[in-house]
Parts: sequence; structure tokens; C-alpha cells
Amino acid sequence: MSMSRRRLQRAANEPEMITHGTVTAIPSNLTVSLSGSITTTLPVTFDGLNISVAQDTGGYPWVASTAFANGQTVNGTFNLSGSLTLSAGNFVAYVSYSIDNQATWIVGPKVQFSLPSTSPNTITNFLISSPTNTTLNLAWSYSGSALNDFTLRRNGNIIASPAAAARSYNDTGLTLGTSYSYSIVGNFSAGGTTNTATVTGSTTGGTSSLPAILAGYYVNKWNSPTLSQCFSHGATHAYAFVAQSAASGTGTLSYSPFEGDAAFIAAKQAAGKKVILTLGGANDGGIALQTGTHVTQMVNSVKSIIDRLGLDGIDWDLESSSYTVANIISVSQQLVAHYGSSFMITMVPRPWETAPFQAAQQLQQAGMLTLFGLQFYDSPEYSNYSQGWSYIQTYINKAVSTYGIPANKVIMGVTGPNYSNGGMAYSLMLQYWSSARSQWPTLRGMFFYDGPIDQADGWGWANNVLPTVLSS
Repeated sequence: MSMSRRRLQRAANEPEMITHGTVTAIPSNLTVSLSGSITTTLPVTFDGLNISVAQDTGGYPWVASTAFANGQTVNGTFNLSGSLTLSAGNFVAYVSYSIDNQATWIVGPKVQFSLPSTSPNTITNFLISSPTNTTLNLAWSYSGSALNDFTLRRNGNIIASPAAAARSYNDTGLTLGTSYSYSIVGNFSAGGTTNTATVTGSTTGGTSSLPAILAGYYVNKWNSPTLSQCFSHGATHAYAFVAQSAASGTGTLSYSPFEGDAAFIAAKQAAGKKVILTLGGANDGGIALQTGTHVTQMVNSVKSIIDRLGLDGIDWDLESSSYTVANIISVSQQLVAHYGSSFMITMVPRPWETAPFQAAQQLQQAGMLTLFGLQFYDSPEYSNYSQGWSYIQTYINKAVSTYGIPANKVIMGVTGPNYSNGGMAYSLMLQYWSSARSQWPTLRGMFFYDGPIDQADGWGWANNVLPTVLSS
């Protein structure tokens, strides 16, 4: 291919069935990585097809080409990619092709890029990405004289000596919800060092320290409102509802986020909020937690969810699951051992059940229980104060006196007056709260099931009850 054939002009007779894709050019030192595409609506055989680079000056003199696909027949979209090492300067990149033995090469849209004119011997772009509860991924750029290696420090202490060619390092075994400071310096082969680059970042998750009084929402992944809306209405924590069986009859769970990702949730946690993953629910898809295999499946799948989203803990709500108390304890112990003592373990049982109280008792004795919620709904008696208070009093006393769960870990679960299966008026919620706090002054708070119900009721709980609970 002669230079004369690489004229940067668009032929008037370019077939309408051919469409250029935009080129992406990513420079690194004196190398540029190129990718692009071309699309045809009918089969077309190209004499020449490539990504080309030209100087970004008048006339765009051609410099080099990559990703040759000469003789390629395309019917649809064809992707090209490659890299070129060039001298310093300003350039444009574009997809070009020729067909039917034409002397003119037809070119697509041009993308500008530059390559540095000097080697600064400088570490740049030292960044932290993809935080999890226990890991931080570090990455950096360097151009300049030959290095022997790098020296990487965390909080002033050397943790690694990455090789000269390394541009990333994954720091593991960290503590959730903790800030770390890093520095990196390059060591020249001939002696001396580069500049020192620094960066600070935090693992996701957070400590289990909670406000003296709590007000939380269950946030249903299938309906609005969003997590943001629930927190904007004053909630201190939220239960991400709900992780369910990924394969019936196993302990493997799956969860599709209701909103956001790890960075999104980390921003809420930075504002002092907690987000806890609920396991099970009334229709859990067939969760089984009967054997050691089930325990391993659950631990591994929950770790995957927690690490992906950076959540603060788990919430046991196995209403229709097949399980043993011993296996609830085993899963909890393994997760706390993995994430640390600040990993939250909560339970929100239906109060007439016995096994969840037994599990909560053992979790409390092992120092792992963070909160114990009681579902004061799904029963019409709660709509009448006399009957409702008798039930509530009995079940809180069952938790505190019979099973030894401290009152400062107990929270009351309520739902709105329009709930079809036993809700209550907002005035009754306030009466129950006042009566319960009189008998158990350290009672920890209240949660509402669930966000969509309160939103549909005009945020009645958030506006009429939550402020009183939090100001108690």
C-alpha cells in the first residue's frame, strides 16, 4: 500500500451501506491502544480495512496503520483493534477502507490524541478503585528512566515491592470501614528515586456502632421507593430485602440490588447509614440450611454479595426455610470471623416462633448479636391497643427475660394502617412505643415494613412516628 493511496478525503461515491464507527484512542507513554468498527447493511468485501494514524496538522499526513483486515468480507459490524508505538506529538486516529480497487481510501471520523514529548520520571494517577470490605485495589502510571522496582507503603509501613513493570497492587486482609493512606516511590536501577505519590481510601462496610435510637426501613428490591428516598426520610439503617435461594434445596443465595453499587452504598455509609442484607423472607425460593454443604454454600454466596456491594451485615429472616439453629450460628460465626467483630448480625423473627429466639440467644451469648427485631404485624390484634399491647409486652418480655436478649438490642417492627394483613394506625405506633419505652427504657428503636407501603401512604410513618422515635 503506497502512501499516495492514503489520502484523507471522503469519496463522493462512498456506499451508503457502509458506516464508520468512532475510534477510541488510549495513549500510554509513547504507545497508543486503538479500537474501532465498521458496519455494513449488505455483504461487502474490503480491499483494505484498518485503523490509521495521521499527524494532527494541515493535510493530516499519514503516519502508520494497524489492525489490517484486507480482503475481509463484512455483513454487519466488524471490530478492529491494535496498538502502535510512535514518536511524541499530536495525532488523529480513524477507520479507513478501500473497495472495488479504488485508489482513494475512505476515512471515518477522526479522534485526536497526544503522546508526551518528554519522559518525566514521575509516578502519576495513583488511585484506589474497587473497594470491598477487606480489599483496596491500587493502580498508578509511570514513564521515565528504567526502574529496579517500586516501594509501596500503607500508613507509613512498607507492604510490598512491586516489580518495575507493575502498575497495580491489590491490598487484602484489611478491616471493613477503615481509612488507609498509601504512598509509592520508584527506585531507579542506577540509584535514586522518583517522586513519591500518595493516596487515601477506605474499605467499604463500617463499624457496628449505631445511634442510641434506631429507625429503619425494609427496602423491597421489587418496588420503589429507592434506598435514597428511605434514607432521605430520616432512616438510620435499611434492610436490603431480600436475598433468596439461587437454587431450591441449597444454601446458595442470590440478590439483585434495588439501587446502586458498592460506591453508591459506601456514600450512604459515609453519611452514617447502615445497609444490612436480609436473608430469606416469607417466600425464599427454597433455602435449605440443614447440612454442612448448605452452610458452605450460604457462606460463600453471602460473601460474594457482601463484597460486591460493601454491606454492613446480614439479617436473618428465614420464615419458610428449612434450617437448624446450629447452622444459623455456624454461618454467622464464619462471616464474623471473615469480616471482623463489627460485622452486623441481626434477626427479625415472627414473634410466635421459637427457633429464632433460640438462635438469637446463642448469638448473644457468643457476642455476635447486633439487633433483634420483632414483627408486630401480620395479625389483626395490633389494630386494637388493649390486645396489641398485651401481645407486644409478652413478646418483648420473652426476648428479654426468657432468652436473655438485652433490651438495648430489641427493636419493634410495625407497618402502616393500609397493610392488608394486620397493620396499625400511626397513633397506635406512638402509644406502643411510649408504653414499651416506659417498661424497657433502653429499647433500641423501631423499623417499618416496608418502604413501598410507607411511600404509598404518603410517608405517614416517616412524618408522624419516626421523628418521635428518634427524639426519645
